[in-house]
Amino acid sequence: MKRLICLCVFLFFMIGCSNTSTETPQPVESENAALEDKQEQETTSTMPADQVEEKEDQTTDAKGSEQKMGDISKQIPYKELTFSKLPDAIKPEAKKLQRSGNGGTKVIHHEGNTYIVVALGERNTGGFSVRVNDLVESGDQLTIMAEEKKPPKGAFVPQVISYPITTVCIEGIQKWNQVDLMLSQPNSK
Repeated sequence: MKRLICLCVFLFFMIGCSNTSTETPQPVESENAALEDKQEQETTSTMPADQVEEKEDQTTDAKGSEQKMGDISKQIPYKELTFSKLPDAIKPEAKKLQRSGNGGTKVIHHEGNTYIVVALGERNTGGFSVRVNDLVESGDQLTIMAEEKKPPKGAFVPQVISYPITTVCIEGIQKWNQVDLMLSQPNSK
């Protein structure tokens, strides 16, 4: 009798264990399409005085006439710095922008150089980063072309809230009336 009960219990556990699925549920096709569309989007934002608003690829000069961004523009040479390489006077400002929920850009002048901090804001996991690809000056406007790097689909990432940030340094004091951030998100298929 004991053998029969042990056999039944053993079979019960074996059958119960074999019915569990090891596959992760796949999202519905409409969710996949929406996610891919969102990743392919390029977001353009204007951030004078720490405010974000939508911006087109045209600028208006002092006479009120519109011109394309590429008409009179030049690339600005810069050096990208890690947080640990920043001067101590810059770190509190960078940390403050980094911890803001929405992120943004901040121009800081220090010891004859111009530092531009680009922060993405809060992300739900680790594995995110931001990289500046180009700085383009057009009159009194600076356009920062940056790229948000996302972790690959299915990658193991730290399950912590992260705040991606990068800083670039430009030699000399540079002043612009408007600083635009063009943030592209590469397609991660």
